[in-house]
Amino acid sequence: MKKDTAIRSAEMDLGFIDLNTASENDLARIPWIGKQKARKLMEARPFENMDAVRDVEGITEDDVDELLRGGATVGLHQTH
Repeated sequence: MKKDTAIRSAEMDLGFIDLNTASENDLARIPWIGKQKARKLMEARPFENMDAVRDVEGITEDDVDELLRGGATVGLHQTH
């Protein structure tokens, strides 16, 4: 079942959260991430770019697209 990404985007502005430096609790507060995905993100750090986030087990293309729409980054110099 595909998630309704348009609705999720409208509901969440991540305020340019950096996936390389955010706490596990901050990541877990993102509604479509939660505790399990937050832990996977923490274990996979550091990310050189948002494409690397796509390789994290349990993180879907929709998750990454939503993170990008919400303003998530992996530092100042990222490519996606």
